[in-house]
Amino acid sequence: MHQTILPSIINLGTARLTAEHQCRIIVVNTLSLMTALMASTMGTFIFVFTGDVGVLVAAWLEAILFSVFILLNYLHWDGVARVSFMVIHNIAILYFGVCRGLIVEEELLTVFLVLVSLLIFAHLWQSLAWSLFSIILLFLGKANQRFGFYPTEPLKGTLFHDLGTVAILMMIFCVIYFYKKYWTLLNRQLDETNKGLEEEVLRQTAQLRKVNEDLETANENIRRFTQMFCHDVRDELFRHQGLSSAVINKIRGHSDSFETIVQSTDLEKLLSPSIDLDNLVATIETLHDIGNNVYGMIRNALDLRRIDAGTFGETELENIYLIEWCHELLRTPRYTAGKRGVAIDLLTKPGLPTCLKSSRILLERAVKNLLSNAVKFSPENGRVTLRLQTDGANLLIDVIDQGPGIKDEDIDRIFQLYVTDGEGVGLGLYIALNAVTHLNGEILVNPGGNKTGSIFRISLPMTSCEEYKPSMKIDMGASQLLQGAKILVVDDNHLNRMLLSLAVKKLGCVSFVAKSGGECLDLVSEIQPHLILLDAKMPGMSGLDTLKILRMNKNANVAGVPVLIVTADEFVESENEYRRLASDFLYKPYTANAMEAALLAALMMKDIPSSSS
Repeated sequence: MHQTILPSIINLGTARLTAEHQCRIIVVNTLSLMTALMASTMGTFIFVFTGDVGVLVAAWLEAILFSVFILLNYLHWDGVARVSFMVIHNIAILYFGVCRGLIVEEELLTVFLVLVSLLIFAHLWQSLAWSLFSIILLFLGKANQRFGFYPTEPLKGTLFHDLGTVAILMMIFCVIYFYKKYWTLLNRQLDETNKGLEEEVLRQTAQLRKVNEDLETANENIRRFTQMFCHDVRDELFRHQGLSSAVINKIRGHSDSFETIVQSTDLEKLLSPSIDLDNLVATIETLHDIGNNVYGMIRNALDLRRIDAGTFGETELENIYLIEWCHELLRTPRYTAGKRGVAIDLLTKPGLPTCLKSSRILLERAVKNLLSNAVKFSPENGRVTLRLQTDGANLLIDVIDQGPGIKDEDIDRIFQLYVTDGEGVGLGLYIALNAVTHLNGEILVNPGGNKTGSIFRISLPMTSCEEYKPSMKIDMGASQLLQGAKILVVDDNHLNRMLLSLAVKKLGCVSFVAKSGGECLDLVSEIQPHLILLDAKMPGMSGLDTLKILRMNKNANVAGVPVLIVTADEFVESENEYRRLASDFLYKPYTANAMEAALLAALMMKDIPSSSS
């Protein structure tokens, strides 16, 4: 039983403390317990043989006090316990030296207290202060014995002297034991700490080395991406420049520069009846295809930035009518694939839902990148199939090619960023996976096994959709808003102004142009347009500065005119402020339908923001 009780008493108050703090409390508890037991036992023993009541009372009082110190440690008042321990023992020094004239016991007890003070106090100055205090009391006892300041009352016989000496020596041996034990323990803990620090340093070093390797790999990937991106864009632009020069020469019949042609404000005058329209249309279609290719490269690069910024999935859900969507989606990929001698087929299985509630932008990103990847790996005269079906709960979109196929061990790797076989920059599959993930779907490769070519399957949960609308065109009643509407086009680039003017004229609007923010502010009061198409980035007065001044105009009709911000930058600076003051953004390149929808939405707005809002 004592094997359980004694450790419990000695360890009172040590829970949830550091090892060093625990050692100090254990020392105080152990020495207090020893002092209490020896004082009560020896005091009673001496009283029995000598009849000295003073010794009995002092011994039991000391035993009670040292028991209280253990209780103080249990209550986590260990600081009070340590100070009280030293105070009572120093009183014992005075008692032995001054009251009883026991100089040997006084000296031994002083040695004991000096040693204990080094064990139970955390700070050296505390240990030194208590040691000095005990030594001063020792010399007080010696001085009293020599000069007789206070009359001593020696004990009868030598029994008390002998027992006291033995008790103090036992406590000194106990202190020496604690020195040995805790010195070894602390050294072991220090060794373990040093070993742990060494291991942590090695681990951190390994992590830093891995981070450096990853950074080097990332830098190499970025360098390779930049090199290949610039190469592909310049290659496309080279073809675009050559073909556009050929078109210009056909139209004008001579080698005037492109800059001369675009200075004209009426494109109809540039056409000649003697031109071979079939060849011209084919050439222009190729130019359009080149433009789409360049836009696709830029779009993927912007998608990568959105993924890094965590904004890639911030798109609105809309009704996607699958059959119409597929035919519209395949228009550009089929043209591009045809240039490589590859055909793209559309196959829809029975049971396919008419409509899907999803993000059109993300879904098109995923499918177009999978189609582009399939065309890239298809042999000449090969076929790529876009197959749509359902398993009851999910819409399954399969992209099937006749290429060399994918090994099982490479399936996870091909979706990593910048992983490529040497053709392309390694963004397509990475973007496709992120797009499908944001749609709460998944991409499976070769589901059920595939012996020839590859199958990439997009599996998306089917969500409820509104009733089918056979026509996706804008309501004709709403389109009447555009007829005769005055549109002010503001752009510092002449060609951009010309193209925007032609686009709004085609929609039945009346076009006015301004080449700067200042010119815009001068014209807006004069013509009072129904809507302004405002370029975001212009030299001098920027689009935002122009918009702020416009909203502060005293004329309510001028200050409240709807404004569409036209930009090719999807990461516009001060976007929140633009959105507060403008109706919406129109991002370049845009389709005719997108422009018509944006114009109508802006014209139908009732509450126009003000600069003070």
